[in-house]
Parts: sequence; C-alpha cells; structure tokens
Amino acid sequence: MQFLTGYDLQTLLNSDEPKVCLYLLSDPEIHPLLNSLSCIYIKTQDGEFYSSFTHVDYPHQDYQDLVLRNAFVYDIKQLLHLGVDVQDCFDLKYFDNKEVYNQLSTFYSMRLNQISNLNSVIPIYSHLNTLQRIGQSLDVALLDKKKGAFDQKYLTTYHNIIPYVFSKIESEGLFVDHDTFLNSFGLERRNLINDDRVLTNYNHYTTTGRPSNAHGGINYAALNKADDSRTSFVSRHENGKLVNMDFKSYHLFLIEKYIGIKLPEDPHRMLGQQYFKTTELTPEQYNESKVITFRNLYGYQFEDIVKDIPLFDKVDRFQDKLWSKYQSKGMLITEFGKKIVVENATRNKVFNYFVQSVEAETNIRYLYNLIKQDIVPILYTYDSMLFDVEEAKIDNLINILRDVLKHPFSISIGDNLKNMIFEQF
Repeated sequence: MQFLTGYDLQTLLNSDEPKVCLYLLSDPEIHPLLNSLSCIYIKTQDGEFYSSFTHVDYPHQDYQDLVLRNAFVYDIKQLLHLGVDVQDCFDLKYFDNKEVYNQLSTFYSMRLNQISNLNSVIPIYSHLNTLQRIGQSLDVALLDKKKGAFDQKYLTTYHNIIPYVFSKIESEGLFVDHDTFLNSFGLERRNLINDDRVLTNYNHYTTTGRPSNAHGGINYAALNKADDSRTSFVSRHENGKLVNMDFKSYHLFLIEKYIGIKLPEDPHRMLGQQYFKTTELTPEQYNESKVITFRNLYGYQFEDIVKDIPLFDKVDRFQDKLWSKYQSKGMLITEFGKKIVVENATRNKVFNYFVQSVEAETNIRYLYNLIKQDIVPILYTYDSMLFDVEEAKIDNLINILRDVLKHPFSISIGDNLKNMIFEQF
C-alpha cells in the first residue's frame, strides 16, 4: 500500500476513477457529528493506498475540504457529518449492513471501553490490515459495472438525497432540559448532552426504507407518551415553540392512487359511517373506526364488518395484483428502484411492506423539499415531523408545510414534546 497525503490524496479522491474507500472514525462509541476521521484505505483498479488524518501514528492533516467522487463506501451519512463533500458515491451498506470494517475497534472496545478516541490509539497498521482484507474482497470493476445497472433515480434518491436529508436532521439535534432529561433517562446518559442538545441517529438501511432512530440507548422513534420523559425536549429559542405536524389518515391517502379511489378529507369518518350505519359518529365510534380500518388493512383476512365496503374490495383486488407480481419477480421494486425481498412472504405481509416503502419514499421527497427551503425538522417519525421555531415564525412554517406537503395534516404546538396542544388552522 502507498501512503498518500495532501494534493496527491485529494487528486485521487476527487478523480472520476472508480474506487473503494473504507474509513474509520476516531471513536466508535460517539456520534459521527462529534467525531473525527482517523484513517482511510483506498483501492482502485491500479493499486491500494492509505492515509491518516487524526491517527497519532502519522502526521495530522485536515479532512474538512476533502471531495470524494465516484467511490464505493460504507455509510455516506457519516462522511457528510465529518464535512466530506461526497459526490456520485455508492453506499455499500445497503448490501452489507454488518459493518464488518468496524470489527477490529469493536474487538478492542470490549476490552478497553474506558478509552476515548479508541481507533486513534489502536496501531494504524492493525486497522489497515482489517480494511485491506475487506477491500481486497471487493472488485472495483465489478462494483462499477453493478452500479451502472442501477436506475439513476435510485442512485440519486438512496445514495445522495437520503443520506443528505438525515445528516441535516441529525445535525439539528434535540434541545433538552438537563435535569428532566437525566431524571427520565438516567444520570449515566449525561455524556449524550452536548451544547444543551442530544443527537439522533437514523438507520435508513432497513428493508422498506422506513428508518429506525436510536442513539445512546434511547429510541427516538418510540419515545414514551405515558411518562414525563417527553417533557425533557424543549425549544432552543428564547421565544420558541415545538411544532409537530401529523399526517391525517396517511396510509389511506398513500394507497388511494394504487387502488383507484378518491378519498374524502376525513376517510375515517366516511368509513365509520359505513361500519356503524350512521351519519353521526360518536367520538368513541370515530376512534373505533380507525382501529377497524387498520386491523383490516393489515390483518390476514377481512372481517364481516368491512366486506361490503367498496374501499376494501379495491384493496383486496390490489393485494391480489401485488401478490401475483411479487410471486413472479420474487421481490418488490419501489417507485425509486429499491428492491425489497420480504422474508417469509405472505400476501398481507407484502402489502404491508409495500405501503411502508411508499410512505418512506414519499416522506423523503417532502423532507428534501422542506430542507431546500431551510425548514429542517428536529425529529422525523414515520407520519410526523417535529420542528423547533420562534413563536413569531409559526404561521410562516405552516404556510410552507401547506405548500410542500400534498397530504392533509394536523398541527400541535407546545413548550415541550409532552404538553402539545392541537391547533386548528
């Protein structure tokens, strides 16, 4: 392997020549936004190279102005957090989510878990031996050929837009009240608070593209609504509010174009009127109608109460069509070219995965369009987005949401994430 630095390194990384780039962060235990780049291994069709940035075994050099072009890497989002300009790259983690390139630091961390910046302490040649072993198993020419077989829409969405969107959301962080946060989540998590905020970490490499979101032992995709833990999350602005947007009847609206039906503004009310054969629903009946709808959409067979309702007849026909297509191809192919193989596939499970993938791809377009207008959520959870804004700017935020989002939504506003009040607008 040849050691490169400075101009020679930048020239190679910025070239159009296809390459494999494997890298290590300085500390495998902390968020990439607070991390640094330790070292990098590069493989081209002509040779193997390496460089060091913060590792003590070699002179330090800056990585903030690095441009990485036409490379095959693991986890583009992490590189964006480090300040690397990533262009036309392909994320190998969609095909290998085991993070084998981190196995060495994991081995050491189990034994030296009190040492910070662990990867900078482990001898660089130990890292390079691991990275080289992985790199030599990857054929650059074959990877480049496989990349060329993908639709450009897929490459742009999954290997450019998605890491960009989630890096932006994660960079915002969630502002917290220290005392209530530590009381709720434990004193041992005080190290998660940095500049009065905690960071989220979205895993977008899931089967359907619907991201999970956990960091430091906290599942931000499923914060408890029953206890007081949500009171920990507050606005960063002196006169600020948390504003939560919830899509209404989202999955129903997502599938309407596929089943060939036009839904009213409140489909749960329409369906409840048919379930209970009344024009005037009680609040209890309205809530029950939601339960009935989702139970039958994602259950294994329709109940008698829905069998004569046109919407479910159309859902049934679409499920048949989708299941037949899945059996023929052995996979789902989303609008943006993501291939989904459903483990232990059934007709109903395939439909469920399909809806989740439509949700994920629809939301990523919404999030990208909002971020391009400098409207960045601080938390995204499937059918909701949370924003932190100055009170005087709430109306402007709602107007932008109306313009960008093509589905009905509701708004709740509060001083913290637990005490949110539904607002009519």
